[in-house]
Amino acid sequence: MKTDASADDTENVNIRLSRMVRDARLALLDGKTAYVLALSSDWVTRFPGLVDVRRLLWEARIKQQSAGQHRISIGMRFRKWFAGFIMPGMRGVKRDPKMALAAADRVLAIDPQDRNALLTTVEASKALGWIDTALMACESLMECRDCRPSDVVKASGMCLDFERLDDAVRICESGMLRFSGDPAVRNALRKASVRRSMSSASNWYRDPSVPS
Repeated sequence: MKTDASADDTENVNIRLSRMVRDARLALLDGKTAYVLALSSDWVTRFPGLVDVRRLLWEARIKQQSAGQHRISIGMRFRKWFAGFIMPGMRGVKRDPKMALAAADRVLAIDPQDRNALLTTVEASKALGWIDTALMACESLMECRDCRPSDVVKASGMCLDFERLDDAVRICESGMLRFSGDPAVRNALRKASVRRSMSSASNWYRDPSVPS
C-alpha cells in the first residue's frame, strides 16, 4: 500500500490494511457506498498518510455525490460555508499543514469537488512532504467541476519539481482534453514533454549497457 508516512509508523499498518482496503474497494463496486465512507473516513483520521485510503475515501464521496445520495441541504450549505470560512489560507498551511489538511477534509466531506479545499490539500500535503498525497489531490483537482487552466499548470509544475515527469505529462494531457485552446496548458504540456524527453535521453546516454 502506498503511503506518505514514515516506514516505522506504517509497516504493520500496511499489512493489516492492505487486504481491508481491497475488500472495501470491492464493497464500493457493489454499491455499499455508505459503509465504505464510514470505514475510509475512520482510516483517514487515524492514518492520514495512507494515500490509497485517502483515494478510496474521495472515490466513495464522488460516487455518493454522482448517485444523488448526497443532496446538500440548506444546513449542509451553511456547514460547507462555515468550514470553508475557517479553512486556513496559505499562511495557515505553512504554520500548521496537518490542521489545514483536516480543515480541507471537513469541506470535502460535504462537497468532494470543492476547488479551494482540494488546493489546500495539495499545498498542505506538499508542506508535510507527502508527495504522493499531493499528487492524488492534484488528480482529484483535475476531475473536479471547477478546475481551471491555472490548476493544471500548478499541478504539472509541482510534478516537475519532484521529478515526477510522467505524472506531469499525464496531468497536462488530461488538461488539454478539457482546455484544448488554453495557451498556458499547451505551454505546460510542452515544458513537461521536453523535460521528460531530456531525462530519457540523459538516462540512455548514461546507461552502461548501451554500446558506444
